[in-house]
Amino acid sequence: MKKNFLSTLALLTIFTGFAQKQPFIEPDYDAIKTAVSDSATSTFYPVLMKRFLANDVTLTNDEFRLLYYGHLYQDNYAPYSPSMERNALAIYLEKKEISPADCDMILNYTNVSRIDFPFNFHHLRMAIYALHVKGKHQEADSLMTMLNGIIDAILSSGDGKSLKTAYHVIYTPHEYEIMNKLGYVAESQTLNNVWDVISIAKNRDKISALYFNVEEMLDIYREKAEKINSARKSIH
Repeated sequence: MKKNFLSTLALLTIFTGFAQKQPFIEPDYDAIKTAVSDSATSTFYPVLMKRFLANDVTLTNDEFRLLYYGHLYQDNYAPYSPSMERNALAIYLEKKEISPADCDMILNYTNVSRIDFPFNFHHLRMAIYALHVKGKHQEADSLMTMLNGIIDAILSSGDGKSLKTAYHVIYTPHEYEIMNKLGYVAESQTLNNVWDVISIAKNRDKISALYFNVEEMLDIYREKAEKINSARKSIH
């Protein structure tokens, strides 16, 4: 099997194993919403997002947590928005190698898409790889810090071992990002009330499943859907 661009991107995922050394803290969504909504503070969401888009490597884990979970309360948050990588970027995924010109196109696209989809990990990895190809290694490293910062924010929300200590995510594709980060292979996925449960293949850690809390994501989705339905009814 030939090694194409898509398979190369997979190498940018760092496997860490299941053991989690640092303590985790379940997100306090009320506190997060308050923090990112106060325009008089440094945690105001537009301020944090400006730093994230500028690849500010001084962002802390607490700030990455506010960025990630605070995105739930932004107008452009759409939990089930269609993925974009299968249209404008699809042409590059099956290439064995990408040229500097390809990299320019990838970077132009991902720079724009990142504004509306800042936590599309696939796009971030494509941009990181393109920067390395162009010899912009420092920029690539800074962007990798942004990607790892968001992943670490998710990992700091739980340990994934049970419903009570589930990881919290705001997009379901991120569940598979975390699973891959930990070096596991998914076998099946089920929704258990407000938890996604991913059964995983036999592994060295003897873990049978990973648990993800999607309660806040589902609440926001229902809230947005109700507003859309109400708006449609008012028109008719």
